[in-house]
Amino acid sequence: MVTFTILGIFLAAMEMIIHPNLHFYNSGFVFFTLTKPLNVPNRVMEFMLASYTGVYSITISLIAVQFIYRYWALFSSPNLRYFRGLKSLVWFAYCSFFGAVWFISPLSLLKMDATSKAYFQNEIMLRYNTLISEIPMMSFLPYDPEDNTIKWKSVSYTIVITSVMASQYLTMMYCGYNMYTKMEEKVQHFSAALKHHHRQLFKTLVLQLSFPAGATVCAFNLYPAMDSIIVLLVVTEYRLVAKREVHEIKSLLECGLQECGTRCSEETSIQKEKKVTPIQLAMGSYHCQLSEISTDFYEL
Repeated sequence: MVTFTILGIFLAAMEMIIHPNLHFYNSGFVFFTLTKPLNVPNRVMEFMLASYTGVYSITISLIAVQFIYRYWALFSSPNLRYFRGLKSLVWFAYCSFFGAVWFISPLSLLKMDATSKAYFQNEIMLRYNTLISEIPMMSFLPYDPEDNTIKWKSVSYTIVITSVMASQYLTMMYCGYNMYTKMEEKVQHFSAALKHHHRQLFKTLVLQLSFPAGATVCAFNLYPAMDSIIVLLVVTEYRLVAKREVHEIKSLLECGLQECGTRCSEETSIQKEKKVTPIQLAMGSYHCQLSEISTDFYEL
């Protein structure tokens, strides 16, 4: 769960730096950015755009891994050994593989060619007032608009990307459906607290899955915070700990303000009684501290 949150923060940071744009036009789309941090070359920015898609794929794959973990925790606990020690590296390889596929695919299959430039150049100039040659951009166009011949690289990209996402969502649907339909039967011998805990974790996974995959994907900067908020709202133990921490911070702040107010009141009363200035009061306090230090020194 911690890894998932960190990954979400990293993805949001990438989006803040890169500002990726996806513009659909008729039968195709372009994936580009109008920003160039440190004035880096277009090729480097294309590499960063592809990295962004790779990290997104890793994020979705990690949600699938969480579904697998919860499913095994309920129905096949011996398999949890694959989440311990060095065996857990298999999940790192699992997520990295699908992330690498999403990273390599746009770089190799969505390169701009003469046909794509001619097809999108007027639209990009009209909408963004810029030339295609001046910005980092990758394009998807399934066929040549001149002779209607199929562009197999774009078709291959569709097959690869769809296969990756389909495998993740099918995994989540299978595990989620079985947990939803068979959970009550499986946990009927558990304690009430453990039943409640399993139900909460299942709801958390469903909400975490729904948020980044829906219409809110274009507002992905909100996702790292929403991930933590979902956990705090659904899981009782986390919610109680969060409330306790907030209460402790509030108490510390209130105590600090009260001490500050008391000190100010005492200093004001001293000024009124002895008619001394704030500077004289501060100097007197300073000399008292020096006297205490000197006394301690001579005692030693």
